[in-house]
Amino acid sequence: MLLVNWNLLGDGEHTVTALVDGVELGRTTVRVTTLGQEFVEGVAGECVAEDFPHLGQTVTLEWQQTSQNFVITDVQ
Repeated sequence: MLLVNWNLLGDGEHTVTALVDGVELGRTTVRVTTLGQEFVEGVAGECVAEDFPHLGQTVTLEWQQTSQNFVITDVQ
C-alpha cells in the first residue's frame, strides 16, 4: 500500500499513474482540495448526512486528525 499526502499536490486535478516494473498498469484523474496546509492539526468537527447510505438513514461523520479524514461514527 502506498500512503500519499494529497495536500502536497495542491488544489486541482491531478493524474495518478500506477506503474509495475516501469509498465503502466492504469491511470486515473483525482481532484484535490486542501485546507491550506500539509497536515491539519487542532481542529475538530462533526456533521450529519441524511438519507445516506440509504433513504431514511442518517450517518454521523467525525473529523479524525490521525487519518486526516472523516470517519463514520454512527448510523441510524
